[in-house]
Amino acid sequence: MERSNRPDEVPGVCRVFRARNGVNLDRFSQQVLIPISTVTAFTGTLLPNWPIISAKMEMATKKAWYVFTYFGHLMTKQERLAYRHLVGTSKAMRGRTDAGSQAEAKKSASRAYRDLLSSDAEVLRLASDGLDAFVERVAQRMLDEHRQEIAFNNCPKCGALTRTPKAQQCRFCGFDWHGCR
Repeated sequence: MERSNRPDEVPGVCRVFRARNGVNLDRFSQQVLIPISTVTAFTGTLLPNWPIISAKMEMATKKAWYVFTYFGHLMTKQERLAYRHLVGTSKAMRGRTDAGSQAEAKKSASRAYRDLLSSDAEVLRLASDGLDAFVERVAQRMLDEHRQEIAFNNCPKCGALTRTPKAQQCRFCGFDWHGCR
C-alpha cells in the first residue's frame, strides 16, 4: 500500500492511492481520504474487508475473521451474546471495544445501544479483551472443535485466501476458476 507523504496533506488524514495489487481504491477520484482516527478506531473491528484495513492485517487475523464471519453458526450461545455486547459497545463508543469503553458504554450509551449490552459475567469475561481478541479466540475454538466442517477456499493458482467460501475468482492474482473444479 502506498501512502502519500506530501506536506500539503491535511493533518490527521491518511491519503491512500493504490492497494498492493494495483487496483484503485476509489474509481472516481483515484484517491481516498480516510481520517486516521477512523482507521485506528475500526482496525479490523467492524469492517474487516476495507482495503486499507485488509492490507494491514496479518494472515492469521484474516483467517480468524474468515472463520468468524462465514462459520458463525458454530458459535456457542454465550459467544453470540458476547459478540452482540461487543457490537453494541463498538457502536456506542465509535469503534472502541476495550474493557474501559465497555464500562463507559453501559453508563452513557443511548437506549438502543444499551439493549445490545449484557451484564452476564460469562459474557463480560469473553468480551473483556475487545473485539479483535474475541474474534481470534472464538475462531481458534471453532477450528479446534469443528475442523472437519471448516474449509478455507484458497486460490488454486497463488494460494491466497478468497473473500468468501464460494468465491471462484481470486482478488489478488485475478485467476478465475468458474466451472473448472
